[in-house]
Amino acid sequence: MAETIWNTVMMVFHFIMKNIVIINILLSLIIVFFERRSPQAVWTWLLLLYFIPIVGWFEDALLVIVGGLNGIQNGILDANSSLRTLIKFVKWGILIIGGIAILIVVLLVVLVFKVVSK
Repeated sequence: MAETIWNTVMMVFHFIMKNIVIINILLSLIIVFFERRSPQAVWTWLLLLYFIPIVGWFEDALLVIVGGLNGIQNGILDANSSLRTLIKFVKWGILIIGGIAILIVVLLVVLVFKVVSK
């Protein structure tokens, strides 16, 4: 019984994942044509919902790179190694520059949203 339910859930999940782009486009068209707001506001929200995951992927990649460098710095290299000091500076540089880049992208999205939704 539990195995049948699990197989059904997995079958539905795989169908959704295989057709997620088509489902997303259909839902977007429904929102565009049946929403009672101005088209600019609707398209702004749709673009915002499409680009948030992309920013999240860059953030995830940034954290994985910094985590990998932290693992190399603390786990592999000797305590007095000059390579360890170099990796430490590279790690913090990537973290700071990546954080600033993500904040700039978020601020640009907010700016576009404010300008278009007026």
